[in-house]
Amino acid sequence: MGERDFFMDEQTEQKLALYREYNNSMEKFKAHNFASNRFYIIILMLVLFIILAAKQVFISGSLIFTFAFSFFGMCTAIMWVITQDSYSHLISIKIGKVLEEIEKDLPVKPYTLEHEEIKKYKQGKKFFSFDNMQNFLALAMALVFTILFFSELVPFWILVKSLM
Repeated sequence: MGERDFFMDEQTEQKLALYREYNNSMEKFKAHNFASNRFYIIILMLVLFIILAAKQVFISGSLIFTFAFSFFGMCTAIMWVITQDSYSHLISIKIGKVLEEIEKDLPVKPYTLEHEEIKKYKQGKKFFSFDNMQNFLALAMALVFTILFFSELVPFWILVKSLM
C-alpha cells in the first residue's frame, strides 16, 4: 500500500473507488459518443454520395432513388440528433451529477474544479462547444437531405398535376 492509502479511512477509499468507476464510465460514454458520431458521418456521407452518383448515372430512374435515399438521410440525421441528446444527458446529468455528489466526501474535487475552470474560461468569450458543432452538423445534414427530397418532390408534383 502506498503512503496515500495509509492516511485514508475505509469509507474515503470506498468513495474514491466509486468515483473512479463513475469517471471511467463517463470516459467510456464519451468514447462511444465519438464512435457514434463517426458512424453517422460515414453513413450520411455515403448516402449523399450515392444520391449524387445516381443523379449522374441514372437520370431517368433517379426520382424514386432520390426520394428513398434522401428520406433515409433525413431520418438518419434526426436519429443522430437524438443520439447526441441521449449521450449528452447520460454524460452530464446522470454521471456528472453522481460524480459531484461523490466528490462532496472526498478531500479533492477534480470534476467540480474542472467545471469551474471551464466556466471561467467561457466568461466573456464566445464559446462554440463540441456539442454545438455536433448538433449543427447533424441539423445541416438533415437540411441537405430535406432539400434533396423536396428538389425531386416539387418537379414530380408539377408533373403529376399537369397529367391530371
